[in-house]
Order: sequence, then structure tokens, then C-alpha cells
Amino acid sequence: MSNFCAQDLDFGPQSQCRPFDFTVLFENAILSILPNVIAIVIFSSFIGISVWRTRLAGPSRRLDITIAFALNVVLSVITLIAWVTNKSTGLPSIAKSYLTAALSLSVVISVLNIVLVLKERSRRSASFVTSLYLCVILLLDSSRLRTFNSVRETSISELFFAAFIASFAIRGICLLLLNIPGPQQSANHSETGFFSSIFMLWLLPLMWKGRKGTLDLDDLPDFDQKSPVLFLQFESLWRQEQTRSQPNLLRALLRAFLPTFLSPVLPAILMALAQVVQPAMVNAAIQFIDSYSSSSPEPVEWGWSLAGMFALVFLILTWASTLYWYCIARTSAYIRGTMSEAVYRKTLALDVTCLSSVPGGNPMNLISADIDRITSVIDPLHQMWSSLITIAIGLYLIYNQLGVAFVATIIVTIVIMVVTPYFSREIRSLQTKLSAAGDRRIRLISGILRQIKGIKLSAYEPELIEKVSEVRKAELQARKNFWEKFYLIVCTTSVTMNTLSLATLGTYAIISFYSHNEGLTTARLFTAYTAISIITAPIYAIGQNYPRVLAAYACIKRLEGYLMSPEARSSKSAEISSLTTATSSKSTNDNTILEVSEVAYVEKVKIPEPQFAEAVSFKSASIGWNDKTLLKELITEIKVGKTTMVIGRVASGKSTFLHSLLEETQLFSGTITYPWEKGSIAYCSQTPWLQPSQSIRDNILFASKYEKGWYSEVIRACALDVDLQKMKTGDSSLANGLSGGQKARVALARAVYSQKPVVVLDDVFSALDGPTANSVFDALFSPGHGLLKPRTVIISTNKMAHLRSADWIISLEGAKILAQGTYNDLLGVATSLEEIERSAQEKPAASRADNVLKKPSTKMEALPDNTQSIATRSYMHYCRAAGWYCIATYILLLLLTVGIQTITPVYLQVWSTYNDSHAFSRKSITTYLPGYAAVEVAYTLALCYVFYYMIMILSQNASRNLHEWQFSAVMLAPISFFDSTQVGQTINRFSQDIAYIDGGLPLALYDFCYQMVRAIGGIIVMIIALPYMAAVVFGVVVVFYFVQWFYLATSKRVRRLDLASKSPLYTLYQETMEFNALLTIRASGANSHFLDSSEMLLAQSQRPFYLTRNVAAWLVSSIGLMTSIVNTSVVLLAIATRRSASAGLFAAAMSQAISLQDMLNVMLTSWTKLEMAAVSLERNLELVNLKPEDDGDSQQGDKISISEDKEWPSRGEIELIDVTARYRVTPILKNLSFSAPAGSSLGICGRTGSGKSTVLLALLRALHVEGEILIDGHNIFDISRRRLRKSMSIVGQEPFLLDATIRENLDITGARSDNEIWAAIESAQLKPAISDLDGGLDYRIQSISPIFSPGQIQLLALARSLLSGKKIVLLDEATAALDGETDNDIQEIIRSSFKDCTCITIAHRIKTIQDYDQVVVLNHGQIEEIGDPAKLLLKEGSVFRELAQASEQ
Repeated sequence: MSNFCAQDLDFGPQSQCRPFDFTVLFENAILSILPNVIAIVIFSSFIGISVWRTRLAGPSRRLDITIAFALNVVLSVITLIAWVTNKSTGLPSIAKSYLTAALSLSVVISVLNIVLVLKERSRRSASFVTSLYLCVILLLDSSRLRTFNSVRETSISELFFAAFIASFAIRGICLLLLNIPGPQQSANHSETGFFSSIFMLWLLPLMWKGRKGTLDLDDLPDFDQKSPVLFLQFESLWRQEQTRSQPNLLRALLRAFLPTFLSPVLPAILMALAQVVQPAMVNAAIQFIDSYSSSSPEPVEWGWSLAGMFALVFLILTWASTLYWYCIARTSAYIRGTMSEAVYRKTLALDVTCLSSVPGGNPMNLISADIDRITSVIDPLHQMWSSLITIAIGLYLIYNQLGVAFVATIIVTIVIMVVTPYFSREIRSLQTKLSAAGDRRIRLISGILRQIKGIKLSAYEPELIEKVSEVRKAELQARKNFWEKFYLIVCTTSVTMNTLSLATLGTYAIISFYSHNEGLTTARLFTAYTAISIITAPIYAIGQNYPRVLAAYACIKRLEGYLMSPEARSSKSAEISSLTTATSSKSTNDNTILEVSEVAYVEKVKIPEPQFAEAVSFKSASIGWNDKTLLKELITEIKVGKTTMVIGRVASGKSTFLHSLLEETQLFSGTITYPWEKGSIAYCSQTPWLQPSQSIRDNILFASKYEKGWYSEVIRACALDVDLQKMKTGDSSLANGLSGGQKARVALARAVYSQKPVVVLDDVFSALDGPTANSVFDALFSPGHGLLKPRTVIISTNKMAHLRSADWIISLEGAKILAQGTYNDLLGVATSLEEIERSAQEKPAASRADNVLKKPSTKMEALPDNTQSIATRSYMHYCRAAGWYCIATYILLLLLTVGIQTITPVYLQVWSTYNDSHAFSRKSITTYLPGYAAVEVAYTLALCYVFYYMIMILSQNASRNLHEWQFSAVMLAPISFFDSTQVGQTINRFSQDIAYIDGGLPLALYDFCYQMVRAIGGIIVMIIALPYMAAVVFGVVVVFYFVQWFYLATSKRVRRLDLASKSPLYTLYQETMEFNALLTIRASGANSHFLDSSEMLLAQSQRPFYLTRNVAAWLVSSIGLMTSIVNTSVVLLAIATRRSASAGLFAAAMSQAISLQDMLNVMLTSWTKLEMAAVSLERNLELVNLKPEDDGDSQQGDKISISEDKEWPSRGEIELIDVTARYRVTPILKNLSFSAPAGSSLGICGRTGSGKSTVLLALLRALHVEGEILIDGHNIFDISRRRLRKSMSIVGQEPFLLDATIRENLDITGARSDNEIWAAIESAQLKPAISDLDGGLDYRIQSISPIFSPGQIQLLALARSLLSGKKIVLLDEATAALDGETDNDIQEIIRSSFKDCTCITIAHRIKTIQDYDQVVVLNHGQIEEIGDPAKLLLKEGSVFRELAQASEQ
């Protein structure tokens, strides 16, 4: 039994009088007093803050915890008393006083513990800090316990020893109790204990649900920071940035969230330190094993302590890694929440004139791709600076081992560090070009999907597939250019290990040979080799991450450009935060004056019932868009509380005039005075804007509360009651399948229901038939009981009957006010009267009242069954896309590369073993060194080529084919697919999913395959060196299997939830990022309503986003524990077999074991990314497998002959025989029979809901049809849909526009010359408008914010139809948006241009079909009347005659 001795007075730390022990002074000063003093400071700070915040009056802890901490205080006091009364001697007085001080501090800390733990309300932080202290102090006190145990019989009393043991044990019990969840404690990270936090054990209940496939969004914990709160932290600092000459978004983010950004720093430093001590431990272990082959072996206790050190270091590494990834997850969620909120707020405040060309790119792409790219580099960014610490210490360790040869290491490291930035200099610009190419593709696809119905009915799918393919090729070329630079950087850093080890070991071998110093012995070689491998990973990380960080910085600059883009001039409301410098404001008088350089606001008045004599005043105002003046020298007043109507021809500026009332246009000269506050206007655009993902009721309510009586009254006034009764689910039906007339009335109902004091209506009655329009107009504007009569109403119209109800009329022509006054005033002005009379015809209505096809609202997509693994199918799908030959070639190259790498440590073991027994042998540098050089060169070449093959050949093939297959499948899908799928969901597949498949998947696949094969090779080397390791490896493999079994299912489930939760968010963004959407939202002041919706959906999507990264942290923790077991087992087995173990083989095994954690980390991290990619592949495969609308020509002989007959139909004769058509169950058309001879004109009319448009859809086979439809004697059901639709030309109610040039929009097939295109443009009366555009036919249109009015868009569609040269022309309200005079001119062009065609026209403007050969009057899907229109007009009781008379009223 040992005793205290005089040497215990020294610092030591190793004791000379007791074997394998520390001195008493070192144990108490360093291992007890120092940590206790630090703990006292921290605990006192916590208690002080709690007192300041009055948080000490909280409820008490559990009784067991209270008892345990009370006992801790009692036992600490007893231990101190027992020591003070201890009569034993032998310990120097100074050392004794240190021990007394340490025990006294233990008493103090135990008292602070009970105060902090039992009364502190911030339970998690208090428990975490206390548990951390207890964990550390128990570990350190085990050293003192060992010392007291060795001297207890001679130097200390039994009471003191028993009290110390009891105190030690009660601390362990306190630690245990603190980390046992109580019965009411939820499985939420904010309420978990210390061990649950550091090893992410709180995730286990969620992961078990994920494994069973029952994990849903409601099961996930909320992220504790809401996006508006984060945004407010960021906003004030971003405003400060904007006052600088060069605002910097990154700087604002760093200032806003600096503590969060820095939170990974401490764990990153611990990770670096835990890694760099490994070479020293490897050296000590090798020397220990090697000593047993000599005559003076080291003490066996040292070997067991080495095993303990290995376990401790790897546990610290595991804990630090877990904490690091947790901090990364929080930082990523902070940035995503802040930037998503900022982009959406900016969009709601954006100047609509720059919507199509906003700096920074497409806002949808910014949110779906750029922000995700930024959040993905938080880890690489921290890896880069922490890598520098690891590299510096690693270089020092190499210097200690190899001396002057260290210079070679320095040179190579410097070269690599210099070359990497050199190769990276173009990365940012290449990323910007790549993002721009992606923006163009997404914008084009978004425009196509938003207008897909018109495109499919026109059979333009093949042409648009080809057009998107061309844009995709340009994007892939931009990505290839990016990959080329990325490849150079990765290859440079990937061969670091080989270059460093060859240069360093080769230099030392040569120097030691010629200087006759000790050569590359096993201990020296493998210690240096381990140090080199440790600094290799950071250098590789810098190389691989540097271009990613630069690419993310390019994304930040894109976001910065978007956030700096112009805003609407007066978007200064409480509901929305402006993100650019606020417009100056000053108080002048009782009105609001908009001048050229400023917007001046005075006390704006909210108008509950506007009955005062104020007016909007235009004084010589010139207004327009995009720096182009559209209306000049406007001088007029619009009285508050009156009804003002604006009339004029197509493109006369009616819509622009109304937009100026919304304060959205540019003012070039003059002033405009507004008596109302922006946000008090109900606006209804000419092209109705609705949210298709919301119900009809939600669209009408908009941002208002539900009032049953008022709601019913508005429904009746807008003639929606009958429509809703016909719908199965009434006003709960989604607004995605409504006809044009129904959309117009729902949008009008929204404006009326809002009860805003000002109502602005842009030709809203043009989509309604005469009786319906008159009924709605009377309900809204009749004197006395009209719902809008008390309000200020400004409406653009061309209806004579409506003009009589106006208090003031403004007539526009030639960019100026032609005339203005009351109705009677204008009757005295000849020219104005003529315009009004010519414009007095009724405009068309919609027809398909019952066509309300449901699709999911803003709910998540349905998730696939998680119990059936689809990963295999997804990966096979990717392999098919890449090509099986490419996959086989890649596998062979990979096996060759890893095979060469695996034999490298074996070769080094043979070399070092030779050096151990052959000092100063020439063969070492003439044979072994060249052989080693050959191995490294071969590996370098193989590695570079296999990486090149992956990213430049295999991934490019896969990306091209996956996108092409997906887009083709979507374009060929039936119309019902688009009726039941939100546009945002589909766009998400082409934005985020494709972006991940293009960029993330190739790197993840490369890393996973490479590290998996490398890990297998390393395990083989370990088993060869230590055969008993086979049992350990088997156990670890079993555990690994269960970990991945447990993890992967949850990871995929959470990833699916992540992607699915983003779809409703993207749908909301997509619906509101439109021209008319922004005008409607801002006019009514509904910004806060949409911000609330965005906040809710963003918070919903933050939960799986955040959990996905926490699950990855749990994986890191699990891998860390497994590798700790493997590394400790290697040392334990080597120590246990120390007399027979080979130091060389042990060194080779340790070199692999040390690298195992990095290998497994990279492998499973990349596996995680692969599984995330598998979800994207699964979603891609889901679309690729969509059943096409038309499977091509069948084997029927008639169908084949028609497909080969390019002239069909040569005549255009149409005959319907007993046709019944339905959308789902209820028939819309019932037993229709009529015929249209070749070259004749047929008009179809009837009231709203009669089934007019359904006839055209039946002709185009766009719905289920029974009966026979013959064209030139051939049944259309024997003809493929595409061939059928190609044979007809259709101009619908809502013509489509592509994000392309005017030439490409008019001649989609590219078959017409410019002369032919200009002729069609001239016929459609568009030549002046298009000639004024920059580039003419090459002017690029943006579908999201077109420069053309709705009437001009219809004329563009008509010009497209004129170019088609088809024998059958279908016109569905083709002139609905035109004034009467323009309509008359266009009708003449239709008659002359289509005189040899069979023309079927749907119209409510009866005058347009009065000279047709035949008309069909429909009522509830049946023919009510058919015949010659001239005869029917003369027939008493004719329904057609009644419609004509109603139209003339």
C-alpha cells in the first residue's frame, strides 16, 4: 500500500512515490480547484441573471432530484469535516491546504447546485450546465479517488474515504436523475437532459415513428425561432447597410446573427484538437507494443491507460461533432427563415414594372434553390477555418517526427493552398451564369405550366418540349463549365495525401540515408503518416468547399440584388416592411400628392362611408410603365363617393389609368392627388386573379372575416348562388376549375365583399353574357339598393347600358383624354358618342359552370408509403438515366482506385519493417522509395479520372435524361393531372429537385461509393493485422446495420416531409408573384394577410428542414460511438496480445482505424444526401411514370391512315351524333346532334353554364365523351389526340404567352417567315404596338408580367391562329377583351382570312354571329334551338332572338 510523500508538494504531474498516479498538488489544483472555480463563476452568473429577471419563484423539481442534491450538500460537508479532523500524517502542509481548499469549494459548488437546479425556471440551461459540470468533475475526481484508495490504510481515515466515496456516488446519482425524463416531459430538444442533448437521444421516439412510417408533420417539434422574429433582427441592420455606398447582405446577416454564426466555433475547435492528438497517441501505442519485442517493456498500466485515452478522445470527438452539427442545423434554419421571409416581403413590395426583369433573378428560384444553396455551405464555411487549426498542429507534429524533411511538407501545403484559390477565381462568375441559366429554364417552365391547358389544346407539346430541351442544354453547358473548374480544385486537393506523404517520407528517407540518421522506422513512419492523413482531410475539405462557398456567395449577391430592387412608390404600410430606402414624405395639406420625384402623404383618411367632396386630381399628369409614357397630360378629377367609368379602344390606356389610381404606375410629369390611403381599394383586374389552391369561399373572403348575412347577399348579387348550388361541395369547391365567367364573378364578389371604400374594376363585365351582366350590374349599381352605390367606384367598360349609370365618364384615345363629362354631356360630342355607340355590344361569358375539378389546396402533397422501400427503384432509375455502360465503367474505375489506395499502408508496413532491421540500407531508397512513388502516382491518376468520369460524363448523362423524361411526361399528361395538382408542386420538381439531382447527387454518390469501398478495404487491413478484430468488426457491422436501418427510413420520411411541406409554401409564392396578384393584394392592403399565410407555411416547412439536419447530427453521434468502439478495441486487443502482436501490422491497422471515423462520417453523410436525392429521384420517377393522355396511334387501320395523311382534314366537315360529355359523373352535354358543312361558319351561344365551351372540349377530346364526332367522315376517337388537335386552330378565353420572343410566341413551330409573321400581325392590328418594341419580333415577353393588355394578348393569339393555316378554327370568346369597334374590324378579318375554313365560334356578343351560316343555342347542355340566325331573329318566341335583344340592351 502506498503513502503520501514529499514529492506530492510538486506540480508533477506524475507521482514518483505511487505507481501510475498524479501528485496531490496537481490533482487538487488542476483537476479540482480550477474546474470548481470556473463552475462557481458560471453558476453565480446564472443565478444572478435569474434574480435580475425575477425567475427564481418557479415550481420545485421532482422530489427525487431534491433529495439527491440535498444529500450532495450534506455529504460534501461531511467529507470536508472528515478531512479537517483527519489525524493521519505524511502529506506536506501546502499540499494538504490545497486539498482542504478543493473540498471547501466542493461544498460551495454543491450549495450553488441545489439553488440553481431546484429553483431556476430555465430548466434546460440549468440542467445542461449542471450535468456538464457533474460529468467533468466525476471524471476528474476519479483520479483523486484512485489516489485516496491507494493510501487509505496509511494516510487517511476510513470516515474520510467513505464520505468521499459516498459524495462521489451521490454526484453520479444526481447526474443520472437530472437526465431521466419526468412523466410529463415531452420528447422535445428544449426539454431534454444533458446526455440526451449531446448524443441526440431525444430524437429516438421520433425516429422510431419514422422507422414505422407513421411520422407526420404534426409529430415534429416546432423550430423555436419564428421567421418574422428573425427577420426583424435582420431588417434594421439591413436598412443600415442600405445607407452605405455599397450595401452588403452578408455583413448584415453576420451582424444580425453573429452569436448563432459563431455557435459552431467551440465544438469545431474541440474537434480539431481531438483529431490532432491522435498521431501522438498512435506513436505512444506503437512504441508500447514495440517495447515488448525488446528487453525493457513498458508497464502494462500504461497500455491500459492508452486504451482509456483513446476512448476518451474519441468520445469527446463524438460529443463535439454532435454539438457542431446541431449548431449548424440552427444556423441553417435561421438563415432560411430570415431570407425566405425577406424575399417574400420584398416581392409583396416590389415595383410591378420590374417584376419580369428584377435584379437577382426569379424569386421562386431564389427561394427554392439559392437559399438552400446558402444554408448548405454553413458547414463547409466552418470546416475551412477549423481546417487551418488542424493543418497547423499537424504540421508541427510532422516536424517533431521528421525534422528538416518537414520543409517538403510545408512547400507542398503552400503550393496546394495557393493553387486552390487560383483555380477558384472564376467559380463565382460561373455560378452566377449557371443560376441565370436555371432561372431562364424555371421561368419558361413556370409560364408553360401556368397556361398548360391552352397549350395542350393547341397540341404544342412537342415544340415546347424541344424548346425547353434547348434551354436545358444551355444550362447543362453552364454546369459543365462550372464542373470543369470544380474538378481542377477537387483533384488538386484530393491528391494532397499522396503528394504530401510521397514528398515528406521520400525527403526524409533520402536525408536520413545520406546523414546516417535513424531511418523510417515503424513508429516514426506511421506517426508521420497518421499526421499527414489528419491534415489531408482539412486540405481536401478546403479544396472541395472553397468553390461551394464561392458559389453560395454568388447566391448571396443574387439575393442582395433582389432585395435592392425598386419597390412600389408608396408601399409604406404597417403590414409590410420595405427592404429598400423609404421614399421621402412630407405633410402638405389634406390631400396626398404624387409628384415626379416623391410621394407626399398627409393625414390620409380611412373612409368607412365616403360621403365627402374630395377627389383624385390629375394635373397635367403623364404616366406609364418601364420608363415609357402611355398616357399624357391627363387633367381630370374623380369624385369620391361617385361612379366614374373609363372607355376607349384596345391599348388606349384604360388599364394604365386604373393602375395609376392604385399608385402603381410611373409618374413622369405633373401631379396626382389621392384623398385615400393606399390599402383602402378593392381592385378587380380584367384577367381575373384568383388563388386556385383555395376554395371559392376563401377567395371571396380574401383578407376579410366571414359574415354570413353579408356573404349571402354578395353571392346573390354576383349571380353565384346558382353556380354554387350545381357544385357538389358548394363554395368549398376549389377555384381551379372555374370557367372564365365564374372567375370574373368570384373576383368581383371578392371586391364587393371587402367593403373597401374605393372599388376599381377593370372591364369585369366583359366575361359575362348579357342577361347575367345586366343582373349583376343592377344588383351592384342600382340607385337605392346597389351594393356599390355608396362607394367610390372607377370602372373601365364599353357597355352603353352601363354608361347611363355613371356619374362621370372619361374617354381615352391616342394616349390622352379625348372627352370627359356626364353621359348627357358626351351625347353632345359627336366623335365621343360614335365611340360609345360602337362599343355598346355585350361581351362574352363563360360556359362551364359545373367544371369544378378539385385538387389539393395549400396542404402538403400526399406522401408515399414509407413501409415499402423505393430507394432501389429510384437508384435504378438514375442508373438507367446515366446509362448502364457508364455505371459499369465507373464501378471498375472505383475498385481500381480504392484498391491502389488500400495497398498503400500495407506497402508502407513492409517498407518500415525492412527499415527496422536494415538501418542505412541503400535498398530503402533505390527500391522501396521508387515503388512507393509508383503506387502514389498510379493512385493519383486513377483518382483524378474516376472523379472526372463521375461529374463530367455520368452525371451529365443522368441530368439530361432525367429532366427530359420528367418534362416530357408532364407535357404529355392528361389535363386532369393539372386540374388535381398544384402548380407549385410541379414547379418544385423542376426547381429544387432537379437542382439537387444536378449538383448534390453526383458528389454524394461519388463520396459514398468511394468511402464505402475504402472502409471495406480498411477493415480488411485491420482484420489481417489483428484477427481478433473480426469479432469486433462483426459486432460493429451489426450495430451499423441497425443504425442505418433505424436512420435511413426516418431520414427519407423527414426528407419527404421537408419537400412536401415546401409545396404549399411555393404554391402561395407562385400565386402571389404575379402582376395582377400584387396589384390586388397591395390595393386592398392585404399584405399582412399573405404575410401571415407565408409565416404559417414557412414555420410548417421549417420543422422538417430543421429536423432533417438534427437527424444527421444523431447519425454523426452514432458513428462516433461506433468508431470509438473500433479504435479502443484495436488498442485493447493489441495490448492484450502485446507479446505476440506485430508493431508494423498494428501500425497499419491503426492508420486505418484512425481514418475510419472520417470514412464512416463521409460515407453516411453522403448516404444521407443520397437518400435525400433518392426522394427527389422518387418524385422524378413518379412524374416520369405518369400515364400519358394519348399513348400514340393504336393499331387500328383507320387511325394509322389518318396519322399518315398529312392533308387530313382536307375539307373540315364536322358532325356530332348523340354526343354526351361529362367531366366526372354528371353529364354536361346531353345527346347533342348537329353538323357543320365544310367551309361553313357555326355560332354557339347560350347563357352561362349552358355548355358552350364544353362542345369545343369535346371536339378536342379533352374530356370523357360518348357518341360519335366525325370530321371529314372519320370518327375522332379513332385519331390520336395530338393529331386531332394539330388539325385545328383554337383561340381560347385565356390565350397563353410563353417566356419567349414575339416570333417564337406567334410561330411556335418555326415554320413561318418573318414576312408571313408581320402580315399576320398587321391583320391582327398589332403592327404599331410591336414595331415600337425594342427588337420587334425578337422582343422577349415575360408571361409573369406581360407588356400587352388582355385585348392585345387575344389579338396575338388570333395572329397565331392566322399563321396556322388549319381547316378548322375554334374561337372561344376570341374577342372578349376588345372594344366594339376593334371587334368589328377583327370580325371582318376573321371572315376574310377564314373564309375557306370551318369556323366554330362561341359568343355572347350576338352581333358577331348574326351573319353566320348556322347558330346553335344551348341550354343546360342540350340544343334548345338551331338554324339560320337571320331566320331565327325574325321568328317570334325564338330563344336566339331573346338573346340578341338582351345583348342590345
